[in-house]
Formats: sequence, C-alpha cells, structure tokens
Amino acid sequence: MTYEFYGYPADWLDKFPAEIQKVTAADVNRVAAKYVHRDQLAVLVVATRKSSTSRSRHSAPVKEIDIAIPPPAGAKEEENPKATASNDEGKAMAAKVVAAMGGEAKLAAIRSIKAKITLTQKTPQGDFPMQMESIIVFPGSSACGNANSQRNNTIVVTPDAAFLELPNGQMQNWPEARKTETLEQIKRDPVFIAAHAEGSQLFLSRR
Repeated sequence: MTYEFYGYPADWLDKFPAEIQKVTAADVNRVAAKYVHRDQLAVLVVATRKSSTSRSRHSAPVKEIDIAIPPPAGAKEEENPKATASNDEGKAMAAKVVAAMGGEAKLAAIRSIKAKITLTQKTPQGDFPMQMESIIVFPGSSACGNANSQRNNTIVVTPDAAFLELPNGQMQNWPEARKTETLEQIKRDPVFIAAHAEGSQLFLSRR
C-alpha cells in the first residue's frame, strides 16, 4: 500500500540495492555541484537563550530566531486550562463504549486480537490479491505480514526488538521511531482503550 501511495513500483525494494550500486562518485559530485552552494550554506544551531556554546563555536555573526509558538490572537492561557483528569462527561461516554463492547469482564479477558485482511495491490503486471494477517498481543507486541506463502513480508514489534522479514528471508531491524510508534498505536486500539477505561485519563471530554 505504501508503494502504491507514493507511486513506487511493486518491486522497488528488490531493485533498490542494485540501483544504489549504480551511483558513481561522479554522479554524486555532479548533483552536489548543482544543488549545494558553499557560499549559501548556513549553520542552524538549536539552543536555549542562555546557552553560550552556539556563539563560541562560530566566528560568523549569529542571528537569533525565536521559534516559540505564540498563543492565538486575543486568547489567554487561563481561558483554556489543560485537562488533568477525566471529567464526568468523559467517564460517562467511556462507560457507554465499554458496555457496547461487551462489558468490563469480557474486555479484560481479551489477551490478543487476530485480524485477516484481503486487499488488492495494483502492479504493472496487473492486480495482485494479497491476504494480510495482523496479530496484536496486549499490552505491547504485534506482528503484521503477508499471508501469501510465496511472498512473506512480516513486521514483528515487541518492547525489546523490532524487525522486518523480507521476501528473500533476510531480516532488517525496524527503525526505533517506527517501533515506538507501533507500540503506541497498540495502546490506541479501541479494545485496549476500552479495557483500560477505568481509572485512566484517556477520556477527557471537551466542553
């Protein structure tokens, strides 16, 4: 789906290493000469106003840029206090969701969720049907892969490790940022949220 969204060919991942190997030093120098201009380069240093290291390391003049996000025009901070606990309206809404999903006891008994998804991937060779299988093990593990036996792409994420199994059987470490996002996404699952509604601060209803 990602390849289709960004317009990549279906075999992009398989061809990527070979395409990288084709790039020569001359190619890099040619592109650098076209887009990188030394006389226009600037050094961006992000630091607190009290920090002096950003000035001492550079002899060129330093231009300070305030990147603080100002409040909306006319708004006062005390007019929109940040909620720190679930209010009665939010708790009532959460109770309705829990009841609609079977009640607290049934939700507490759920240890994992397995979903099978059928989708069609459009390729230059025509439509390719795919059977995807997703497994979530609460509170923090998941596996998602292509169930077709001839092509196996599987992403496994746990608190301790995360990796991607490629069609050729090789393993690649999953980026730490994606691992963190996947683990956070598990906590956004409706079943997980409903099962942890009691005593949580997830249900803060806007007034």
